[in-house]
Amino acid sequence: MSPGKHKTRLARFLQCLLLSLVLSFPSHSLVADAFSDRRAYVGLKLFRTLLAADLDAPGKSGNTIYFVYATDQALAEQHAKQYADNAPKAEDISLETIPLERLISQKTQAGGVFVSQKLNGLELDTLVNYAKRQHVITFSPYEGDVEAGVLGGLAVEATIKPYINVNTLSLSAVNIKSFYLKVAKLYE
Repeated sequence: MSPGKHKTRLARFLQCLLLSLVLSFPSHSLVADAFSDRRAYVGLKLFRTLLAADLDAPGKSGNTIYFVYATDQALAEQHAKQYADNAPKAEDISLETIPLERLISQKTQAGGVFVSQKLNGLELDTLVNYAKRQHVITFSPYEGDVEAGVLGGLAVEATIKPYINVNTLSLSAVNIKSFYLKVAKLYE
């Protein structure tokens, strides 16, 4: 075999090897992670506006905003930091990351709950029931969570807008400014 043909075969082999490596790499997870990160970042901004739209907030006893997770504390800490970096400083509001089971067992009322990690069905049901009993605003940036009972989220359509579960809003006895409800997409 001539040296030129050997180089051509080697080049084709390396191209095939590189192509197989690229195709086997889970790029879909990178895209999904980037999309989830973007939804969470935008969700943090909408969560802040939802908390500000709570007409009963001044009379509520809870002054801690919780970033809830099942297993990924680092992600919850990242969301709490992003929230703090972009929110006006308020001396009477504190931010805390907390596992779901500890949040549910607390006796004190939360000022609001941001779902930092995609929860499974049972975990989400537990959180929704807690929020309804405690009259707490919950917000999840994850697709399908508003339909599953979380009070607020985001609707990604032609534009991004708040997404509100009307049934949960009613059962939670949370009183939201009418302007916020007019601009939100309502799930009934």
